[in-house]
Amino acid sequence: MLGMHRSGTSAITDFLRSCGLFVGTQDELTKPGTENPKGFFERYDARRICDTLLHSADADWWKAADFSTDRIPASTLTDTGTAIDALVSKLDAHGSWVLKEPRLCLLLPVFERYLRDPVAVVVYRNPLEVAYSLRHRNGIPVEAGLALWELYVTSLLRHSQNIPKVFVSYENMVREPTSTGNGLCSALERIGIHRLKLPPNNIVEAQYRHQFSNIDTFELMVSASQNRLWCYLNGETDEPAFDGPSEHCYAVLQHFEADYARLQHSKKTTPQIKYLREAQLENNLRLRQQDNRIQQLNQHLRQSEQKLTSQTLIAASEQYARQQAELNAKDAYTAAENYETQIRELKRSLQILKQDQESNAQKTRVLNKKSIQPATVQPQYRSDRRSKTIDLLDRLRSIFPSSVFYEALQTAITGTDNHETLELVRGALTEIDIKMIGRFSVHDGPLVSIIMPTHNRAGLLAEAVASVSDQTYGNFELIICDDASDDGTNDYLTKLTDARINVIRHSERKGAAAARNYALSLAKGNILAYLDSDNLWHPRFLELSVGRLLDMPGRQSVYAAYYDTIEKNRKTSIKRINVRSFNLESQISSPFIDLNSFVHRRDLYDMLGGFDEALARRQDFDLVSRYCWTQEPIQISHPLNLYRRLENIQQITNVEKQNTVPSTIISEKINRRYETGLAVNLPSWVQKVSVLSWDMNRNHFAKAYSVAEALSRSVEVELLSFSFFPEENYKPLEGKTPPFECKFFPGSEFPEFFSTMAKAMHSIEGDLIYAVKPRLPSFGLAMMANYHHGIPFMLECNDLETVVSSPKSRDRHTSLSLDELLGNHQESKNPYSLVWSQALDELVADVPVTLTHNDNLNRHYGNRSLFLRNVKNEKVYDPSLYDRDDVRKKYGLTSSDRVILFGGLVRKHKGIFELLKLLETLDDPRYKLLVVGNRQTPDLLKLIDSAAQNVILLPPQTPEEMAALNLAADLVILWLDPQVAASHFQSPYKMSDALAMGPAIIASPTGDQAKFAEHGIMSMVPYGNFELLVRKIEEIFSLSRDETDRRRRLNRQFFLREFSYNAVAPAVALGSTGMAYKDQTYPISERFAAFFGDFAKSHRSI
Repeated sequence: MLGMHRSGTSAITDFLRSCGLFVGTQDELTKPGTENPKGFFERYDARRICDTLLHSADADWWKAADFSTDRIPASTLTDTGTAIDALVSKLDAHGSWVLKEPRLCLLLPVFERYLRDPVAVVVYRNPLEVAYSLRHRNGIPVEAGLALWELYVTSLLRHSQNIPKVFVSYENMVREPTSTGNGLCSALERIGIHRLKLPPNNIVEAQYRHQFSNIDTFELMVSASQNRLWCYLNGETDEPAFDGPSEHCYAVLQHFEADYARLQHSKKTTPQIKYLREAQLENNLRLRQQDNRIQQLNQHLRQSEQKLTSQTLIAASEQYARQQAELNAKDAYTAAENYETQIRELKRSLQILKQDQESNAQKTRVLNKKSIQPATVQPQYRSDRRSKTIDLLDRLRSIFPSSVFYEALQTAITGTDNHETLELVRGALTEIDIKMIGRFSVHDGPLVSIIMPTHNRAGLLAEAVASVSDQTYGNFELIICDDASDDGTNDYLTKLTDARINVIRHSERKGAAAARNYALSLAKGNILAYLDSDNLWHPRFLELSVGRLLDMPGRQSVYAAYYDTIEKNRKTSIKRINVRSFNLESQISSPFIDLNSFVHRRDLYDMLGGFDEALARRQDFDLVSRYCWTQEPIQISHPLNLYRRLENIQQITNVEKQNTVPSTIISEKINRRYETGLAVNLPSWVQKVSVLSWDMNRNHFAKAYSVAEALSRSVEVELLSFSFFPEENYKPLEGKTPPFECKFFPGSEFPEFFSTMAKAMHSIEGDLIYAVKPRLPSFGLAMMANYHHGIPFMLECNDLETVVSSPKSRDRHTSLSLDELLGNHQESKNPYSLVWSQALDELVADVPVTLTHNDNLNRHYGNRSLFLRNVKNEKVYDPSLYDRDDVRKKYGLTSSDRVILFGGLVRKHKGIFELLKLLETLDDPRYKLLVVGNRQTPDLLKLIDSAAQNVILLPPQTPEEMAALNLAADLVILWLDPQVAASHFQSPYKMSDALAMGPAIIASPTGDQAKFAEHGIMSMVPYGNFELLVRKIEEIFSLSRDETDRRRRLNRQFFLREFSYNAVAPAVALGSTGMAYKDQTYPISERFAAFFGDFAKSHRSI
């Protein structure tokens, strides 16, 4: 039984005990406790062995950051080995048994050598609930508890790679005990644990679950590496690397372990003081880790005081009178005041200790890496790796005896010497193939059309076709186009009897691109895949690829890693395992996606066409770059394809290797695409588009205007909006003459707004509606137009509207039903009030086509949105149009000034006041903060009052002026506060500006910004870490001119692909490709129209 402490391992062990597995006698098991009244089901003898092993290496269950089984003395291993062997023999006497001991996550390598045919049951639970439970039971801070969870989970996954595993969710076992229990028993039966008997009653009871979390808290608390682990355990992503805990985890545990003895001493104090000291330790840890974030500590202190008040009053109401509770609360506040004093002292001491701690941690990490890295790789070591991998393949081949993939992979492994490659293969086989043993074939799902061109591959074709027939996903058609073969290929093809295979022929050779296009023209599937006749698929390639597309309906393509094998002197070996996270600029410079590993929706083919038949080679590279131009594909990091470089056959890669013409043609096409975008057309039935914006006065209007202006390049457009605010119009666009018709209507409250909304609805003339934001005057209007006039619409969501109005750290997303609005006459009178956002948010899931610009928003709406970033006009945001020196001179800036630009809506959570503090920290007159507010806000007024001499405040600027100012700036800092929910769902317009015009970007890791940093688009600095921010700024200004120019070119290319006007038409075309014509009413529109009729009656009757 493997699982982190407090993960539910006791409950699952009790369940398996009830199914007939032996755990131990009553005397052999530890006694129940208050936190686990049914029992822990841990053996005394196993606990003693584990503690001996850990303590001998100066470690414990909570002190394991530096632990490795290599640090256990040899004498201890010998002594405990005898004890483990005796324990296993004792358990074996009872038949099938289960050993539950969380420390096994760390110590499994020691135990494994004594186990015979072990099977691991991996129990997992929400890491935040685990951390809360550890804080409640052991006083461990939440952040340290999360780090311990990460350490234990990465350890158990790494150590159990060669062991068959069954994963079981504690959450599922509590909520659905019968189905989850049945599934667990069935999985164990398939692995070989027989004669399990399901208990008659539920063993796992919900009443013993005491800790809960919610999605908002989860996203704010867990780190990126912990979130990846959690997603993997839930089956949402591929397995993360097994290199050990992240640097973040390691640093947190280092600081925590140094202070834990002090926390243990606090258990002797009263519950109120204990809580304060736990909070003190937690804040101490945060101070060390986040560079003395004083402001956050004070905020945490206030939260702690509020919690203390609440907890004390609740306890008092149960035992004493309210008067006594108030006295207790006063005592708690007194203790809190003491705590605040201690924090001030800690700040002073931590400033002294911080540098030494960071230095020591770095030295420790270096030593750790040296201690676990072998100096040389012995041949015997390689042989062991190879033999273990071949053993796994032998097991798989016994299950899939006809699999040509496993046979070919085994041949390649036999000829491979690189130990890292062998380890990667073994890890992939363990975590995909072994883990999925027993999963049934999949026949339900969309039809997949597989395109296979072939020419003179009679000796190989049968293997490629067999690897398709071996697929666990059965709903496919294989279209083989024989490109005029003359080697007996036709003889083989005529003997194929599978009804799913369609054979077509060219009478004369036309090339691979033409053969693929011919097959594509006959394809019936909604999903398309490709396999060349000299390559092989993993048996679960289609199952996993299609599954990812179904899990993420808004994404258009998916690619998997692949084995790149080479045959030389009749010996086959694995050249490399090609696995890289996606970045199109990297794909363009050094292609890493193999067409045989690429799967996509048919809509891309319908919109962008097939293969370029003018290209003798690299047709696949051209197609992939086109299909992934505006939205990246989903990545499967496990290799699911054998790409074979074979001797003595005419492969295009070798035959056309010296032909540079295709590369030149593709390079020209890509450069042209950067300038003009993808060549797409909207469906012929879309002659006019109506863009709806709920408001024309403020910054909400910018995106709707940009979409309308971009679309007006290729189709007739009208823009409809309402005036709800006193500003006459949106200041940055004041005085512009749009190249499209605008229809503006006065805003008001209900019931007056009913007639205005009806007038706007009847004025819509477009064949397609593009509604911006799920607000009533845009989204609601679109639904009513669809209901009354049958006009199809798509909806863009570019903020989480329920938390964006006045963002604060305490904001949380909440929703309302439409029925709740009927009784809420006062607030619902305002068409843009919060209650409307809360009610309409729930309806977005039923809109056929949605778009967004942010991964978090996409997840919020069910991973089904297309992507359209916050776009800017690349013909205005063009560095060649402006002179940097002239712009600087205009605003009194010298060539030596270092200009930090902040543009847009001035709000506190966007880090504007932290930038003022940054200027004080830098204490350098060369640094200037240039602030351009697009409208007056309370935070802008506060900024005006506190601005220093090196702060330049400018009024709203036109797009042309903002482009010039971005060119003049050196740096844009996007420091969004992660404690504010709105930060995670936004994509700042100033990021689009900076990408286009060249200033370096530093950002906090919120929204999509962390992902962009991985591709070198910007630098990441955690919010509030001023020391790191200063270092990063110094690094940027120390870059060479060549490196600075290289980064600007990279950012400009990224802007042109995804953030320019050229990205709008492809997104709208893709959304409308499968959309119905006019006169098709959506079910969600019918539902809303029925509600809105009742709503109108209720308000008109008031």
